[in-house]
Amino acid sequence: TVATPCRQSCVIVRDASDSMLGQKQIDALEASRDLVETLAAPTNGDTFRCAVVDFADSALVVHPLVPVRQLAGRLSPIDIVGFTDIAAGLREASAVLRSDGELIPPGVRCLHPVVALYSDGGHNGEGDPVYESDFLKQNLGCTIVTIACGQDADEGLLQQLASTPQHFYRAARGADLRALFARVGRTMSVSAAAGRD
Repeated sequence: TVATPCRQSCVIVRDASDSMLGQKQIDALEASRDLVETLAAPTNGDTFRCAVVDFADSALVVHPLVPVRQLAGRLSPIDIVGFTDIAAGLREASAVLRSDGELIPPGVRCLHPVVALYSDGGHNGEGDPVYESDFLKQNLGCTIVTIACGQDADEGLLQQLASTPQHFYRAARGADLRALFARVGRTMSVSAAAGRD
């Protein structure tokens, strides 16, 4: 059981652009499944709620914000289509968190939300991903974790989007992406058990 009763929301923001087609698409699905399974561990109790947003030339809420146990074993595949509008993905994550109407029970601490985003390319949409990330951090108190997947990812941009330099990671291969997502899940679990953001 969780030592300090807490609630925390997590939005997984998945790159569904054309460049992800193939093995990266498979690896990314497995990585997001790994994160969900880690957060859904029985030792975490009712701590975590999770949503999934996919982005390409627009963004789509694939799974709304629900208790993470409802997503375990049920994550939808990543439908690949279009270019890389990172701003759209972050904007949709913001909308998901802003529309969250969960009532936190008395005595339960609400931890800062976490947005976990990965991309294998550079932003080529109309919006400004830095503006969207700043809104999430400043207005919603989010911690943003970003992962550059593969050699063509815009590491400079993803570093800007992350909450701190320590919240930015590189994944050269799919196996690395899976390991990093699992690490994010473990870190969130340990922090929540201690009642920390």
